[in-house]
Amino acid sequence: MLAEVDLEVKAKVTAKLIGNQREAAQAGAAKVTEEARARIGEVAAALKDQVGGVMKELEEGIKEATRGMSDLTDKLTASATRYRNAVAGPAPQQQAQGDGPYLRQFNPRLKARQGLRSRQVLIDIDDAEELAVFRRESIMWIKDKVDKALAESKGALEGHKFKLVMHLRNGGSFSS
Repeated sequence: MLAEVDLEVKAKVTAKLIGNQREAAQAGAAKVTEEARARIGEVAAALKDQVGGVMKELEEGIKEATRGMSDLTDKLTASATRYRNAVAGPAPQQQAQGDGPYLRQFNPRLKARQGLRSRQVLIDIDDAEELAVFRRESIMWIKDKVDKALAESKGALEGHKFKLVMHLRNGGSFSS
């Protein structure tokens, strides 16, 4: 019986020691957890500050690049020649020696094509009666009438003659 009591006392003492150790381990784990949370908070705040700084630098860099592109676009737009002006007139002179080669002479085929296009005329008649008469007449009759009108005109087209007259599918006439 004495042995049983001794065994019970030892079991109670062991249980109490294990309970104390468990409470100490839980307290230590809670302390470590709190320290880890605090450290994670510090690291998160530091990362947030660093990311914020990088974002501001990137934003400033993008704004500067956009301003630079806008300035370059404005310069390019100011110095650009419209297609119509480039074909109609001579090429502009270089503004500075360092600008590099500039196309001073356009392709002769392009100039010839644009010259033909500038002299083309599309005759489109809205009146149905006149359109019927126009469709019945031969191309040569139309060409002779137009050439006669040009011969009698006073101006830039005086003396010119048409080389080509075509009836179009929509009933109009194309002259060149």
